Order: sequence, then C-alpha cells, then structure tokens
Amino acid sequence: SGTVWIPIARIPISGITAGTPVMLVKQLPPMSQLWDSVTLPFGKSNGNGGIYPIGKIPNPNAIKALNGRAILSSGTTVAIPFIHPSYLQRSVQVSIAPDGTVNLLVGPEVAVTGGIVEIHF
Repeated sequence: SGTVWIPIARIPISGITAGTPVMLVKQLPPMSQLWDSVTLPFGKSNGNGGIYPIGKIPNPNAIKALNGRAILSSGTTVAIPFIHPSYLQRSVQVSIAPDGTVNLLVGPEVAVTGGIVEIHF
C-alpha cells in the first residue's frame, strides 16, 4: 500500500497573496466507484501462534488488493504480511480460506494486541 497524490485544484499566488482556488477536476468519484472494501479491525490474538480468525468476507475470489497492519505486544506496528527473514515464528500474516474466513497467522514468538486488515474488491 502507499499514498497516492492527485492534484484536484491549484491556487494562484501573486506575491504573498493566495488567489481563488481553481479546480482541476470537475468532481471526484466516490471511493465506492473505485472499489468496494471491507476493513476488519481485530483485537488481542492468542499469542501462542497459529490461526486467529478475525472476520469473514462474502467473495474471496473478487479480492483485488489486501493490506493491513498489526500492533505487536511490544507496541511496534508492522505491516501485514510481516515475515521475519530469519525467524518465521516471529511473523504476522493473513490467510483467507475458500469460505471467506479471514485468519491472522501469528508465530509463536509474536503476541498481537490489535490492528486492521483492509480488503479491496
């Protein structure tokens, strides 16, 4: 995931005076026209490793993008999937079952206190 900057207006400047904004687009489309999305917030995981169900989505075959973050018990925020390069037991990942169940996969050395997963269709 990342940040996308789209210019929607410009403001003419004369000396130190800002002028009237000039719109560069007629109207911004609603986000629902760009994609539908589901945000699944989650709380404390079992911390023992394994599968931690956090929600369910209706059509897993329609997923276009997935991103998220998890807050570890240490207070560190990591992007999902966070895969420790040397120690897989220190990883946080997401899996989606064929029935649409969304699971947080937590290594045995990781305790998660919260976070979100965003799924875009």
